[in-house]
Amino acid sequence: MPASLELSAVICTLDRGPEVELAVRSLLEQDLDPQTFEILLIDNGSRPAAAAVLRGLAASHPDRVRYVREERVGESSARNCSLAHARGAILAYLDDDAIADPGWLRAYRDAFAADPGLSVAGGRVRLRYLVDRPDWIDAQMETWLSGFERGDEPHDLCYPDFPRGANMAYRRAAFADGTRFSEDFGRKGSCLLSHSEIELIHRLAEKGHRVGYVPAAGVDHLVPGGRLDRAWFERRSHWQGRSEVLFDRVHRGRAAVLLRIPRHVAGWLRKRDLRRHRHAGYLAGALSSLTHPAR
Repeated sequence: MPASLELSAVICTLDRGPEVELAVRSLLEQDLDPQTFEILLIDNGSRPAAAAVLRGLAASHPDRVRYVREERVGESSARNCSLAHARGAILAYLDDDAIADPGWLRAYRDAFAADPGLSVAGGRVRLRYLVDRPDWIDAQMETWLSGFERGDEPHDLCYPDFPRGANMAYRRAAFADGTRFSEDFGRKGSCLLSHSEIELIHRLAEKGHRVGYVPAAGVDHLVPGGRLDRAWFERRSHWQGRSEVLFDRVHRGRAAVLLRIPRHVAGWLRKRDLRRHRHAGYLAGALSSLTHPAR
């Protein structure tokens, strides 16, 4: 395999079941010359059985798939590991439970080639429910499942409506100054803290990097029945609030967090659905910001 390539298709994974094999297969079936891209599997500390599946995928396609293990558990740690090992000029990230369209990589390649000012891009994330969707899940809750569809035309994106980690791509040059994913953010094992990619893209945007939407770069994100219960959404909602307050504390300071407390108190008192847990999560994180120095 050449030392440098046009693209690296990256999957960061931890103890995922058979879905990861579907994700890898969708990358093997991309409609690009296989010599122009690699598939990079970042194993973020999977248990032996799951790790064996990943090694087997790499062994079955030695010229197409590379396996790298990162022992520091965490979404951001795995993504930073990929930055150290990927060979592509463009890094495209696919969730380990998502299936890329055949033209996924081509769409990203063409978008970056056509627009030299584009540094970050994201495409459609269509939700593919594996069981019937409960009626109580609305459009906002679908964003917590990584749903992301912003129309049929390419356009720029601004905070907080940034690409989802299930389907995003970066020009490698954006990381040339040492920018990395913050390991204060993102999933860590069963913890549902998020904002790993949003926080990074925000920093890049603040430096002048443009962020765009590429509708042709589509993926299906698989939604199993285990995520369609109220207990999971209560946790997801709570950690959404914790993620937001951490972002505010890091980028806007404790004063900004304090100014937002009344709105979240009102939201917690007023809401009678799962969104109430988001406000509670924000308030819990705000309390922490009062007793710990800002990072």
